[in-house]
Amino acid sequence: MHKSTTLALRVALGAVLLGTLFSQVLLIPLLAAEAAWEAPEVAYLRWPYTAAAIAVVLCVQVAVVCVWRLTAFVRRGSIFSARAFGWVDRIIGAVLAAVVILAAMFVHLTAINAMPPAVLFFLTGGVVAGLCLALLVVVMRALLVRATELESDLSEVI
Repeated sequence: MHKSTTLALRVALGAVLLGTLFSQVLLIPLLAAEAAWEAPEVAYLRWPYTAAAIAVVLCVQVAVVCVWRLTAFVRRGSIFSARAFGWVDRIIGAVLAAVVILAAMFVHLTAINAMPPAVLFFLTGGVVAGLCLALLVVVMRALLVRATELESDLSEVI
């Protein structure tokens, strides 16, 4: 991978981290306050759901940091090492943790009959997209394992 590609990816990852920090500090609490004001019958859910939303964003941040770390492996030419697998596993774990939180929110809001259409769309999309992303990363991890084995075999031949 070229240095310019790695740099561009890191700039994009930095922008994502800044955007998620903005969401955690300002946007999520503001939206929670507005939702509590508009629907006082479920205002007691403001803080638990604020914490859950911040936790989902934290999962995204963990995955972004792991991708950042993997770019360092690529830059050094050591991506085909067992150490890289741990970072990929952390990405999978972070994505699955976010899916579990979103699914729990979906089940709870359905159970108490307090699911606005926009929230239904967001939670359903988040769960489906998260599962797809986790499965994609699992497949990519399997490819990384196979490539690592092939590189090891090749280095023994040479």
